[in-house]
Amino acid sequence: MRPIQSLLMLTALAAPAIAQDQSKKLLDLTFPGGNLAEFVAAVKTASGDGNVVASPLAVEVDVPPLTLKQATLLTSLKAVARIVAAPYHAQIEMDASSFGNEVYSVAVIKTEPAGPRAAGYSDRERVAVFSLAKLTSPLPTDPKGYEITLSARTVLSAIEAGLSVSRTKSQPSIKYHEDSRLLFVSGAGDQLSLVVQTLENLTTDLEERRNSAMRAAMEAERREQMKDRPRNVSTPEGQKN
Repeated sequence: MRPIQSLLMLTALAAPAIAQDQSKKLLDLTFPGGNLAEFVAAVKTASGDGNVVASPLAVEVDVPPLTLKQATLLTSLKAVARIVAAPYHAQIEMDASSFGNEVYSVAVIKTEPAGPRAAGYSDRERVAVFSLAKLTSPLPTDPKGYEITLSARTVLSAIEAGLSVSRTKSQPSIKYHEDSRLLFVSGAGDQLSLVVQTLENLTTDLEERRNSAMRAAMEAERREQMKDRPRNVSTPEGQKN
């Protein structure tokens, strides 16, 4: 009975650790096709009920049939976001804290076509809200001693530079709330799409820097461990030093 009891205890102790590591779980998923909201639901189920939220517009976005093999939750969402067809645009964000699991959000906006307005297409301005927290704040998993963030001024400057070359005549309105790190943008659809693309490019660049920093930190740690490892040098008997 003791081996069985020990096995049950080990299983009980391991369960919370497994539940808290959904981000690294590899998924196998065959999606028959449908809308983005249905795909998100399928990914949540395949990941063991991962934390994923999607905007209401997700039900309007078509996702073709696809098969994913050995993909993480984040890469699955990003892969589908890249194939979303116009006039929709999807952005994936991941929020992490020192405690609990990551939460993934799927933001969808509907953009207007560039150039002359299509017949019957509304040219009214829209308001979009973007979180700059991922860009301006370090993650709990960032290696110590590495600065892997951008200043809010740098992010806003990049957005303003992009909007300055927009063909839309009306000027967008931008307001940044520093305490919450939320950016509010009021403008035409193509202007909002430009903001999304700018943030995605900045995020990709930051992720590459983060990956490089993590590799460098791991290499530095490995070297320190090698340096601290005692060297056992044996001298054969009878041999003079």
